[in-house]
Amino acid sequence: MDPVEHDRIIAACKKAGVVGAGGGGFPTHVKLSAQVGLIIGNGAECDLLVRKDQELMAIESKAIVHGLKLAVLATGSAGGVIALKKKYTQARTALEREMAGSSGLRLFELKDFYPAGDEQTMVYEVTGAVVPEAGFPLDCGVVVQNVETLLNIAKAVEGIPVTDKYVNVIGEVAAPGTWKVPLGTTFRDMLELAGGARRGTVLIEGGAMMGKLAAGEDPVTKTTASILVLPEQNPAIRGRRDTMRVITRRGASTCLQCFRCTDMCPRYLLGHALEPHKIIRAVSLGGKDMAPLGALLCCLCGLCTYYACPVGLHPARVNEAVRDQLLAAGARYPGKCTEANPAIGYRRIPSKRLSYRLGLHAYDVPAPYRGEATPSPTLTLLLKQHIGQPSVPSVHIGEQVHRSQVIAEAAAKGLGVPLHAPSDGMVQAVTPTAIVLEVRG
Repeated sequence: MDPVEHDRIIAACKKAGVVGAGGGGFPTHVKLSAQVGLIIGNGAECDLLVRKDQELMAIESKAIVHGLKLAVLATGSAGGVIALKKKYTQARTALEREMAGSSGLRLFELKDFYPAGDEQTMVYEVTGAVVPEAGFPLDCGVVVQNVETLLNIAKAVEGIPVTDKYVNVIGEVAAPGTWKVPLGTTFRDMLELAGGARRGTVLIEGGAMMGKLAAGEDPVTKTTASILVLPEQNPAIRGRRDTMRVITRRGASTCLQCFRCTDMCPRYLLGHALEPHKIIRAVSLGGKDMAPLGALLCCLCGLCTYYACPVGLHPARVNEAVRDQLLAAGARYPGKCTEANPAIGYRRIPSKRLSYRLGLHAYDVPAPYRGEATPSPTLTLLLKQHIGQPSVPSVHIGEQVHRSQVIAEAAAKGLGVPLHAPSDGMVQAVTPTAIVLEVRG
């Protein structure tokens, strides 16, 4: 590892506000501070119908490969891999062209199963190693970065901060597509780019399995990848609006304890002690002797709910509620190293089968890149767009700002990154959670 290059790349990523663009938004400068053996660029797009990364890899392959090289250099890795699904033919061709002649870089083709883009599943597929319970890819000598994060690393080293996001809009819209938009753009404006949402629909930020219900006024953040528009009665909406009281009472009266939710669980198949059927039993029946610590291992992929359960229960919501309660109470899982279940290769769920099961096949269409969108008249920039402490505003109401200017500093303590203005404009509001920017035309 070259200490000078390491420090230069880390400092550039921190200054530019780079965070994970495909998950929870972990600050990238912290990830790249580790010394590891392998960097994996995640281009598999974990959830159903998400198209952003395959479009990005096709149009920004040069910058993505450069970002991978920088990540390898920063961490002293032996090499770098971009893992993507075999069906992403245009992306694969573009990346192969850019990787030609580059020592230590390669592509890894994944089958089209769900959740191939889950980072622990990806580490197993690429390296054969199992991330320990309650552990991280770092425990296997691996750092996983989303391909858009790699793009942002390359830009950061050139002095370009994160001010824009690539987002796809798909589902019940006239013109599905992928756009580059300023941070803070409302979902409503994103829908207009796609020709508007049809009536009787709901919005999901993310994909059909792991995404969250959203509203038109919600803003695009550094982690927004997709906006999915679905009919209110689509099976993928099931249980998302139910209260936990309804979910647990239904579990108490209906759960068959058939083990199918556990049998299909990706974490269980990696040998982790996560057994959703036991968790839903403990919660629904109020079992005091069964502390469901295994919920801390859940990746919330939703397979237990939307594929495995034969009676329409929602183990994923129960796992999430239990996990949140345990984390709030300061609980930690005493993890250990495990071996993958011998049946893991036979229980991969094909994405197409899952899509048909949820009535999503009609929306499984291309979402081509349609260019850079004009900024909305008003941009709402959340101060917390990453894991860690919220950014701290450094501007005041009425102040004129310019594109790329720092408008919120990284918190003095804890994980944090700065926030930059996506456009020239005037600060309209500063609240405890956001900075509102009136764009100057």
